[in-house]
Amino acid sequence: MYEQLPVSAIVAVANNGVIGVEGDLPWHIPADLRFFKRTTSGHVMLMGRRTWQSLPGVLPKRAHVVISRSLPPVEHPQVTVVRDIQSALVTAARLESQALAQGTIDRPELMIVGGGQLYTAMWPWVDRLYRTRIDLSPEGDTRFPAVDMSDFQLESATPGTGDPAHIFEIWQRNQRPRR
Repeated sequence: MYEQLPVSAIVAVANNGVIGVEGDLPWHIPADLRFFKRTTSGHVMLMGRRTWQSLPGVLPKRAHVVISRSLPPVEHPQVTVVRDIQSALVTAARLESQALAQGTIDRPELMIVGGGQLYTAMWPWVDRLYRTRIDLSPEGDTRFPAVDMSDFQLESATPGTGDPAHIFEIWQRNQRPRR
């Protein structure tokens, strides 16, 4: 069931690989927040416990699947806590299928939204990468992993406006990973 689900990762990353500091973003770029909202709306977001805890609350129009061995169940219809990646993929496929059947999305796409450990664990599954490159090198405690991009092709690179300088990139894997 989940073997056919397209998997995407979305991340904003600084020049030095930093993606977070003390559970927060080390920058505030409204255009990137809008890009994140537009890209993830309607889809299932897969995240680790610390990413879940960093959110300001449940994000509207998106299902949240949180992988954690320690987090208790969350009492909210848009949030599911699972213990492992296998359960997360099964849950995500079910939720994406429901959204497709209800017409709230036009195509299924699981969105991996962080953190660093989950990006590493899920990288072999990723079909598409939405990456905002931030022209900064801040201090931080969470980094995007050094991943092999040799099998990916840049589909688009759109410069953002404002400070700090940033570029919205979309990368597509040349050949779908075997699952």
